[in-house]
Amino acid sequence: MDTTQSDYDVNAENSIEFDQLCHMCVSLFDEKVTWEKDWENDDYRLHHDIFSLTRSAAGGCLVCSLILGQVTPENVKRLQQDLAELVTHPSWQIGISIYVRTYRMSCATLRIAARGNVLTDDFYRSADEKQGGWFAIGELLIQFEEDDYTNATRSKAFCTCSDASIAQITEWMGQCITTHEKCLEIQTLAATRDVLPKRLLDLSSAAKCGRVRLVPTATMPQDTLYITLSHCWGGNCPTTLSVDNVRSFEDGVEMSILPRTFQDAIMITTKLSVQYLWIDALCIVQDSPDDTEWRHEASIMGDIYANSSATLAATTSENSNGGLLYRRNPLSIWPCRVVANWTCFKPGRVVVSVDQMTHGRNMKPLEDRAWAFQEWLLSKRLIHFSHDQVRWECYCLAASELYPQGLDEVDEHNQGLTAKRIIINLSNKGSAFHALWEWIRMEYSAKRLTKATDKLTAFSGIARMVHKVLKSAPEDYCAGLWRPKLLTELLWERYGDHESDRPSGVYIAPTWSWASLNGRFWRPWDVSKRGHWLVNVIETRIQHVEDIFGPVNSGCLVVRGRLCHVTLTVVERNPRYPGNFHWKLTHIDGAYVNHISSANLDYHQLGKADLAQESSCYFMPMREDQDVIYVPSFFLQGLLLKPTESLNGQYYRIGLLIVRRYNGDPEFTVSMAQGRDLRPEKFGINDQDSGFRVIEIV
Repeated sequence: MDTTQSDYDVNAENSIEFDQLCHMCVSLFDEKVTWEKDWENDDYRLHHDIFSLTRSAAGGCLVCSLILGQVTPENVKRLQQDLAELVTHPSWQIGISIYVRTYRMSCATLRIAARGNVLTDDFYRSADEKQGGWFAIGELLIQFEEDDYTNATRSKAFCTCSDASIAQITEWMGQCITTHEKCLEIQTLAATRDVLPKRLLDLSSAAKCGRVRLVPTATMPQDTLYITLSHCWGGNCPTTLSVDNVRSFEDGVEMSILPRTFQDAIMITTKLSVQYLWIDALCIVQDSPDDTEWRHEASIMGDIYANSSATLAATTSENSNGGLLYRRNPLSIWPCRVVANWTCFKPGRVVVSVDQMTHGRNMKPLEDRAWAFQEWLLSKRLIHFSHDQVRWECYCLAASELYPQGLDEVDEHNQGLTAKRIIINLSNKGSAFHALWEWIRMEYSAKRLTKATDKLTAFSGIARMVHKVLKSAPEDYCAGLWRPKLLTELLWERYGDHESDRPSGVYIAPTWSWASLNGRFWRPWDVSKRGHWLVNVIETRIQHVEDIFGPVNSGCLVVRGRLCHVTLTVVERNPRYPGNFHWKLTHIDGAYVNHISSANLDYHQLGKADLAQESSCYFMPMREDQDVIYVPSFFLQGLLLKPTESLNGQYYRIGLLIVRRYNGDPEFTVSMAQGRDLRPEKFGINDQDSGFRVIEIV
């Protein structure tokens, strides 16, 4: 259903009255109430059950509406189901506690808890862990009116794209263009090439005739203004540009045939007085021979977003029919202003509002998508359309309708508005360049892709931008790794217990690159000045598909180092905590060892059934470091490898092994250095019987 402002009953807006309270919420601010300053006591005041809370919110109670707005519709249903299973009185289901924030004495927190069996990602346990105990489900912020900086104008509109919303977006854009000098400086970093997309949608007839037309950009000036769309396809997009329909799109098509998200983007772009709009599904031929057009446009995708005037993000839409505009209850968004007659706290006029640190659901699912990570990072200005409100990001300001003057840096992170902060830090940090570059890649690796083969393609714009900032040669980019720090960057591992694998049947990247893994990576140990390298890379060979920052056909490292045969066994890390399993080194060249070790395999998940399971492979120690905690102990980091079936002396990576606190044991070092049972002709070129071997890792 197309959701526009005209769909909403004006009478409904006129019926909205702010600051109304039900009798139970009035009692929260009564002088007879005594609130504890220590929230850990979980002294909850009984408030409503979920049904009464819903009725009270529908009746116009602003605080009940704010409380209900903290709970997702799915969890409202869960609470309703739980109510039937509780043995306690139903009126005990919702509890309220107010406490002063110890780090910020000028404000208090109104904590909302549910009594029942609910425990999801949006619910976290409070102090009472027993069944039927309290589960904290949300928080509201209470500030004295003089300290409040929420929007003084509270819109009664039921749509997230009201005239007030468009006016706010226009104001943000005007501020950015005319007063944000830092934005202009950083925009030159994000855009690496002055290019236009091959086609744009011309919206000049959209408002009057309801039609849009696809136009080529070959003859347009390079500074043509256009807006881009960031969205989830959600599987198959119902309308895309193809070889068969490109001519009809060039002649012009009715907006009504387009998915709702595209229609909303067209409407908002015209309201912002911009003539051109770029949508990937409608501006790139999706079935061109050998995907030639898609590959070309994908290679400049980062610059398409970086050069656009702004990006509209369908942040909470699951697919192209989800839209950008949503119906919302204004009472669940805007703050309540009320007089508190407390004797336990300072009395006076206070403002109850949604905290800046809102649930991450207001930025999902698009926040979790890999393509969106690049789009958000590189766009000059980013406008998020969420279920609750519109949010803004540029390099100088992160804001929302509720907090139009901006969020502080901590709250930007908690709202997920961190994309712009990355590039700001990258442009300022100097010596910390590499740490930020690595952090960007770790964050990206956690994002999801529909097509695994897009892993390096969807990151190419970011890679190109960072290499521009680092003033690094394009050849320094090695399938996701950076050549000047190549040895350090090879020491990555799968993050925690997150599920991961290497996609079968398709080639993504060489196994020594994090990009080969379908999952999140990190580097658990940093290198120190006290350590030294045990290997050196002789040659790096990368065969690119086209773009040096894009996908690759193959990759090979020729490495000189020591190699030994090891056996790993699954053990329980700590019997006191059942279910915590890991791989441990138990044998080196057939001899039993008992060193503290941890092996992280790239794509193996462990369970109780794996206990006593063994894995035989090869270990190449990469670096020896002194343990700064257990001085004078040392630890080794190195790659776990297995031989390929295609070529002697060629290996592929299966994981990372860390051996800790071996106290400089010379016998241990020798056993790691020598491959006593390894024949050089099979396992690599023997380097003059020194224990070193030259091998290939692919």
